[in-house]
Amino acid sequence: LGKAYTAAGEYEKALSAHDHALQLEPSNPEVLYHLGDSEMVSGNFRAAAEAYKRVLASGIPYRECKFPPQTNTGVCNRNAAEVWNKLAICLTRTGEYSEAMTAVRAAIRSDPEVEFFSEEN
Repeated sequence: LGKAYTAAGEYEKALSAHDHALQLEPSNPEVLYHLGDSEMVSGNFRAAAEAYKRVLASGIPYRECKFPPQTNTGVCNRNAAEVWNKLAICLTRTGEYSEAMTAVRAAIRSDPEVEFFSEEN
């Protein structure tokens, strides 16, 4: 639901839906990923960065996944490179340049073939 609200530009509703979903499943990487996206498009870059960090810390084997997501199972199968890239963008927007460069390097290590550091990705 939060993802649909974000796509519709209803960011406050999206954030509320993500918060509700996280109350039910606090470590769900798919919800955290979409929360990060909603925070990012809302301009809440610090909150987005925290959500993306939680996705990366979730232990889901992102390195095995490639774009586009290979399954529609409801399991978060985003490529780690994509998450690292979005984290780098958020960290740059908050002036945390050293940490952003670390995220860029991690994104490249995760998948060297992905286009990096573009806010359009």
